[in-house]
Amino acid sequence: MTATTVIRSVSPMQRERALSDFDLCLMPDTVARTPLPWSVHRSATTNKFICTLTLQSKNRLQIPFVEERVARKFAKAFAPPKFLPKAACACGGASHKYCRNCGASVCETCLVKWSVKMVPKTFVSIKVQTVRVCKSCDWLSNAFCMALLQGRSEDAVRLYETVRAYAK
Repeated sequence: MTATTVIRSVSPMQRERALSDFDLCLMPDTVARTPLPWSVHRSATTNKFICTLTLQSKNRLQIPFVEERVARKFAKAFAPPKFLPKAACACGGASHKYCRNCGASVCETCLVKWSVKMVPKTFVSIKVQTVRVCKSCDWLSNAFCMALLQGRSEDAVRLYETVRAYAK
């Protein structure tokens, strides 16, 4: 999979048959989210499992859990993305910023702003109201919501599995 936010080559016929702007045949290429390092270990003093996440600010966050399985699930879901130094957009923009959701480096024109409440708190290291997110992540989020609202459960499952595959 290439690291671009350009929509995959879609034939004009497929585009005409698309039900909406969020049809799966129009899904853009996405960047695999590589999480920052995390670990889970058992504390001898508390007898709990400690989930340790590395944050963007290089600080560490430690959270205790009763079960190891729950601690590992939490770590996989809430470990912030590693920022990828290579530009992920093909439009050729000059100024690149990082997507707070997947870590891709994209130009200003290929970014949209989300409320900080749309990403886990561990993904944002400073107090802000909005975060920059690439258009691919924005498309995936909107397509998932539209599939749910329109009762297209098969599409919602496929989109969820796509996002889950990138969050490993």
